[in-house]
Formats: sequence, C-alpha cells, structure tokens
Amino acid sequence: MVVLVVMLFTFTSCTSYDDNGFNLVFTTNIGDYENLGFNQLIHIYKYFDEASIYLYSFVELDDCEFKLNGEEIDIEWNYHDPGDYWLCIIYEDDMENINFDAGEKVDYYMEVNDEVYEGELEMLAELEVDWNEFDFDEDFEFDWNIDEEPDIYNTRMYFWYTLDVGLELIQKMWKIDGNKNEFSISKNIYEDYEESSWHYFYVRLYAINYVNHEECLVWTETIAYYESSKESNELITPHERMQEILEMFKNKLN
Repeated sequence: MVVLVVMLFTFTSCTSYDDNGFNLVFTTNIGDYENLGFNQLIHIYKYFDEASIYLYSFVELDDCEFKLNGEEIDIEWNYHDPGDYWLCIIYEDDMENINFDAGEKVDYYMEVNDEVYEGELEMLAELEVDWNEFDFDEDFEFDWNIDEEPDIYNTRMYFWYTLDVGLELIQKMWKIDGNKNEFSISKNIYEDYEESSWHYFYVRLYAINYVNHEECLVWTETIAYYESSKESNELITPHERMQEILEMFKNKLN
C-alpha cells in the first residue's frame, strides 16, 4: 500500500524539484535516459535474495544478443507505449547458473544493432543504515555501513504535505561519494511546514555500481529507506484523502 501511495503522490503532486549536485545519469523517469543520450540500459536489480535484469532500448531493434558470464540468455522484447521504448525482463529462474551474491562479479555482453557493450559489474551487499527520527526542528541525519564501497551513493528525499486543500511535494536529490558513510538533510527544507494538516517524509539511500558506455548505461544498486508520516487532525478521513488523490490522478490522465 505504501508503494502505491508513493506512486500516486508522485504523479499527482505539485512539485518543487532541486537536484543539489545529484548525478543525473540516475534519473527517476525512464524516458529521461533517452534525453541523456542513451540507446540502451542494462539494470541488474536485486531485491533481497531475488535478482532480475531489466533491459531497455530507446531505438528499434534489428537484432540483439545478451550474455551473462559467457552464457547466452534468451530475451524477448516488448514495446511500451506511452513511453516509446522496448523492455525485456529476465527473471532469476532463467539465470540459474549466475551468482548474484554480494561481492560476486557479473560479466555482461550485449550486442544490439551491430553495437557491442561488454564489461564487469560487482554486486553489492545490503546497506545497514542508522536513521535518526524525523523532527521538524532538527536536521535529518543518518549514517550507514556496507561491506564494499560502491562507485557512488545517492539519496532522494520526498516530502509531501497539505496546506488548506492542496497537496504539495518537495523533492530533492543528492550525489554522495562512494567513500562516505553519513549524510544530513537540512531542516531548512521542511521546518516551515510543521503546522501542515498532513505530511509524509520519505528518504531513499542508494548504493550504486555502474559502467557508462556512453550509449549504454549498466548499473546495479542496493537500497534502504526511511519514512515518517503525520495523519490529519482535520475531519477528512484517510479514505477521503485517498479518494481525493485518485481523483487528482485521473484528472492528470485526461
């Protein structure tokens, strides 16, 4: 339910956005990668013990071959519209001989439209994060540990709040060097909204290993998150709030 609510808020809210030095190679919208000059993406996604691979192409494919650790993997592309891209999802059951454990190095090879992208990507361990409790009067601080340093970290903060009847979103992103293990989000971002009737504070920390082939981006990450919310003290119920959000979402699509 939390994921659904987050997705709905993302699509419906008025947004104040600031990248604060964020590495824009890792954007939140798939379509933005094409604008950054990429034709293909290889995303090795691991959620706890389950691994899957997402292949994206922003150009029409005449032919494509994909290998992991020298083993050819069967792929099937599906066109997505809206979005205007092709997507292939490979699940772990189709990669039984590939080890995606932390510290393992995965060799990848993709030949598409006579272009070859190949290299090696090291899988990451889980992040262990010590989050401070969210307080409007304090900077939000957190520190973490991970077995091996990643290439980079980034963190994304989403702060939704309601004043009167409007739903607003402040969104900020930061790039963090891979040798760091602590970060602080300034209270100046949210301290003026303590009297809001409702708020939802959400932070994600990503550890990322990646290879940039200029026209093809390859990456894997591990993620940790923190959330804090305040229910409205007004007469509007959570159900009514959800109905309001759904109605706003429908209006956006029309």
